[in-house]
Amino acid sequence: MRRFIIPLLLLLPFTMAAQSQTVSASSPSAASNTSTVSNTSTATAPSTSTVLSSATNPSMTMSDASQAPITLAQLQSTLAAEGRSISGASYRELARLEESRGGLSANLWNAEYVFRIGESTFIVDMRLISAITLASLIIVLVLFSPLGFTVFRGGVHALLGSILQFLHIAPEYGEHLRTEPQKWLQREDSARRAFRMYMRNAFIPLYRNNITAIAFLGTAFLIMSIGFRGIKFMVPHQPEMIIMAIIVEITVLCMLGLSTWYEHSEAQSVPEPLPETVRLPNGQYLERDFVMRAIHDVLDDLSTVATVENTERS
Repeated sequence: MRRFIIPLLLLLPFTMAAQSQTVSASSPSAASNTSTVSNTSTATAPSTSTVLSSATNPSMTMSDASQAPITLAQLQSTLAAEGRSISGASYRELARLEESRGGLSANLWNAEYVFRIGESTFIVDMRLISAITLASLIIVLVLFSPLGFTVFRGGVHALLGSILQFLHIAPEYGEHLRTEPQKWLQREDSARRAFRMYMRNAFIPLYRNNITAIAFLGTAFLIMSIGFRGIKFMVPHQPEMIIMAIIVEITVLCMLGLSTWYEHSEAQSVPEPLPETVRLPNGQYLERDFVMRAIHDVLDDLSTVATVENTERS
């Protein structure tokens, strides 16, 4: 046995060295296999990302389509298909609307003018607003400023007066517009002075209370419009009523202000006392002759009473 054990112990180191060489020789092949697998996974990774990106592209396209701008006609057709009107459009739907081209100057008579202030979108009927603004300018510049006398020489006043009389709307004022401006233009050399004298002596004494009442009515209309907007009777993106009420209020305030401008001040309106008058303690003035006659009458009455008493005593 010793003869077999000793040679085996001597061969054991050589056997272990051979096994280690075999393992080291097989490791490069395993590394190559690992690199092959990693290269394969790397090669397949782009295809996976490509698949993911191709899968996400449809959703991105849909989101972009939902945020794309649309015209007012397209929004109206979409709302009509859902049984809604333009007043029922939501904030997101209005945010997608395209603004009307050309700005305000190109849309003065547009029935559906779309514009944006900040992040808010508005749709207004410019026909009504433009008509009211034009009428307000004519009233203020022609009837309550010297422009009507200076430029038109009272011709616009006569035309408006004839229209009012023809329509039977305030015929007395229509007759006033037809006659009074021409009369004061003939009296004065300057058109500005003629207008000032016309306002002080002909218009303001007759129509002062009417102008004040119109100013109060305009204020009431503005308050009513703001109240309706506050209680949600009007939608925020259609503010025609609010804009119209503001224009009317500015117009009537200009009328009231210009009428007050040409009115006599209180110092000028108080009549100066005549030299042959007597001022009473209450501020009134009486003619001196009337006062003297009253004093003489009192003296005569006193003398008569004294004479009667003396006669009775005697």
